[in-house]
Amino acid sequence: MSRITDIADAIVADLNAETFSVVFTAERAWVPSFDLPDLVDLQVRVIPAQKETARDTRDAWADTHEMHLGVMQKLDAVTNAVIDPLVGLVQEIEDFLRGRKFESVAVTCEGVDVPVVADPLYLREKRTFQSVLVLELKGWR
Repeated sequence: MSRITDIADAIVADLNAETFSVVFTAERAWVPSFDLPDLVDLQVRVIPAQKETARDTRDAWADTHEMHLGVMQKLDAVTNAVIDPLVGLVQEIEDFLRGRKFESVAVTCEGVDVPVVADPLYLREKRTFQSVLVLELKGWR
């Protein structure tokens, strides 16, 4: 496999080994698409997005990998009581990953952005919670 898929798999393994307030099983995917009937259970996907490489020293290269982490679930109701725990889970995942070292693939999560906390369009039109976290992971080789 490639290094970027190894990194995504390491993120998935660490997420699945942790206990969060809402139960889920993370998976790696290349296409972040979901069929609405499959969204009855909470879906968490780690999607490799991009890679940049730059010379760090004469003998070393610095790699920056970007991963997108999608959190989705079809909702019975679009209420604060239903949405708030999912937003809380996104915060838990963010806190868990920020600064995390993935020793098996020699990268550290240097940054976590959450450009979409809860997509209002999906909530309104599809009664579906959708959040996206963007992870920046750095390593050297």
